Amino acid sequence: MASGRTRLVYSLCFLLIALSLAVIAWKVPRLFNRGKPDRQPLTSEAVGALLDRELPVDEGRSLRLADSKADYLVLFFFTPGDCAACLPEIRDLNRLASERSDLTVAAVMSYSNFDEARQTHENFSVDIPIVQDPEGELLHAIDPPHTPWKLVIHRKGRRLLFEEGRTITPEERAAFLTRVREYLSEGSRRDDTAGG
Repeated sequence: MASGRTRLVYSLCFLLIALSLAVIAWKVPRLFNRGKPDRQPLTSEAVGALLDRELPVDEGRSLRLADSKADYLVLFFFTPGDCAACLPEIRDLNRLASERSDLTVAAVMSYSNFDEARQTHENFSVDIPIVQDPEGELLHAIDPPHTPWKLVIHRKGRRLLFEEGRTITPEERAAFLTRVREYLSEGSRRDDTAGG
């Protein structure tokens, strides 16, 4: 009788372990998917629609990315719940925006309001504009696997250069910034060649 109960307990334990492994196998790729989305990259049409849209940055004030004087754009998508985790990334983007006149950096704060954006500006010393996406429409349109999420766009070409997910470690953040700077340098060389 005891051996029958023991077999039942072992069977239940085995079943629980198998179910746990199945859940882990399904969840882990999504949790650690950084910059390698299992969806198709944004099309030129989707990028163009994003550039042409009037994006609210404050009450009565909006931003249209297509009107930017810079050739390159970095859009940083995040939600209020990401703020603490994405603070180093925001600081990096602040520095990058101040270094380059050929680059516009904007944050897109989804599921938020103007007060939350103002608090983010004040609390985290954010100099880049924060676009409002109160209903998450922009976030839904790009459909990232997670937030924060970054798009690097060539404004004139109206195309996506690359996209990247969380950059948590200093090494990951440095690699992202290096990649952006490489695109900017290549673009400058191309423009100089075309002009000369």
